[in-house]
Amino acid sequence: WGAWILMAFGAAAGLWLIGGLRGDTLFLKRLAWPAFFLAAAAAGYSAFLFNQAQGREFWRSGLSVWQFLVAAVLAGAASLMLAALVQGAEPAAVDALRTTLAIALVAEGLVLFAELGGSHRTQGAARAARLLTHGGLSRRFWGGAVGAGIVLPLVLLPAGAAGAALASLLALGGLWLYESLWVRAGQS
Repeated sequence: WGAWILMAFGAAAGLWLIGGLRGDTLFLKRLAWPAFFLAAAAAGYSAFLFNQAQGREFWRSGLSVWQFLVAAVLAGAASLMLAALVQGAEPAAVDALRTTLAIALVAEGLVLFAELGGSHRTQGAARAARLLTHGGLSRRFWGGAVGAGIVLPLVLLPAGAAGAALASLLALGGLWLYESLWVRAGQS
């Protein structure tokens, strides 16, 4: 069923692109909710795949689906912010993206701290979390993923167009770094 979800999401994204290029706002409004649910299902499916990795206890957290959903919103808001700034979008659209990105950054921080600071079902998962927060991956986690990827973008977001652009780039970089560290910690 996962392949069907991904194909349906790809089709919805393609239709969205066509509707956007045509400027058909009525079509986009009708497609918005189905596209939203298909995007959430595609993001959540990734958590399901990681949860199947029997030998990787860290990836089997009940918070993984939330982690992937929040990451999808964060990546989408940051990417759309960059596109909106390049295209000179209306200030109201940029403000809505700024708010969405700020909420996604806060949610990302909350999910990370719930995932890493809470109790873990197994000793292996606890060791992997500790590797991120206090071990060999901690400098990149705290400095890159949290500091430069969450905190600094939140500080920069209100600082005009340049601040929003830099915040978006840092948020995307921090998200990429965290996901990379998350995979490495689970494998370790």
